[in-house]
Amino acid sequence: MISPESASLTNSKVIQASKGAIFRIPVGVMDYRELLATKAHLYLTLLEGKDEREFDHLEKPCGIVLGNEGQGIPKDHRAVGTPIRIAMGRFDSLNVAVAAAIFMYRFQSR
Repeated sequence: MISPESASLTNSKVIQASKGAIFRIPVGVMDYRELLATKAHLYLTLLEGKDEREFDHLEKPCGIVLGNEGQGIPKDHRAVGTPIRIAMGRFDSLNVAVAAAIFMYRFQSR
């Protein structure tokens, strides 16, 4: 799911960066209020979050909320959910696509 404020799925940079995979992956558009209405537990990716390796299991159903690379998750969207982070050692931050891939890979078995 992406927010209505995200880049268009047909944006040439999106298509190029995904190597065309965007046409094979189901993607929906949902605003924050609609996301909250699903009653899914939200895990918010924030630098001040708890190390994701400390979670043995996840609340189900759940969703991972990632902000954009410049601003992160908007402050008014941080009130509901569990803040989490990827332990990165000396690194300051990750590309949001890389962070999403790491979270999805690590969370798939929980």
